Amino acid sequence: MKSTLFDENGHLSVVTIEKLKIGNLSDDDMLLVSEHICDCEKCADCFANSFDDNELVNVPLGFEEEVQSKIEKNKQVRRDFMFYSFKVGIAVCVAIVITFSNIFNIVSNEHMKKYVNTPNLNIVSSINTKLTDFSQKIINMEVFKHAK
Repeated sequence: MKSTLFDENGHLSVVTIEKLKIGNLSDDDMLLVSEHICDCEKCADCFANSFDDNELVNVPLGFEEEVQSKIEKNKQVRRDFMFYSFKVGIAVCVAIVITFSNIFNIVSNEHMKKYVNTPNLNIVSSINTKLTDFSQKIINMEVFKHAK
């Protein structure tokens, strides 16, 4: 420990605290002082109490607007993610319905052929194929859009 930074009890000297407040410490001294403040509650309190009330009141111009802008941007990102999740969920549900409805058609057709002469269901197969293609397009579009 540097003797000029610390007093005889191993705590930060008053001069060191003042230099820290105004940013007048070298990089090495700043590192030593910062580590000490992290470990020593007394010095941390002393540094925190060294500021007057009027020193902490002034904030940079436009600070509030910047914070509000970042909050709104974060909200927009969350909304976009929720909307994306909703679209993916809908696509998954459609894919599941299509998958199972196609299986049920095949199963029902096989059982029905035993008892009843069933009509040709090419239209149902065509619709199922088109819905499957549509579902796949939605999934591909969303995956590539949000791959970042």
